[in-house]
Amino acid sequence: MLCLTEAEISQLTGKKRLSAQLRALRFMAIDHKQRPDGSAMVLRSQLGGANEGAGTEAAKKRTQPNWN
Repeated sequence: MLCLTEAEISQLTGKKRLSAQLRALRFMAIDHKQRPDGSAMVLRSQLGGANEGAGTEAAKKRTQPNWN
């Protein structure tokens, strides 16, 4: 998906009310837009690559510590 869901925005901000979520997003300097219905829209790309690489070969080839 291109944008975070309402539940993900709530989890990210730790807030349930829209006004509090918008305040938290501004405080965290996360670029966001407000839709015509008033809801917040955050592009996944604004999270600094937290989801980049998920499911790719690079993610599957993570290095493991040498316990020897």
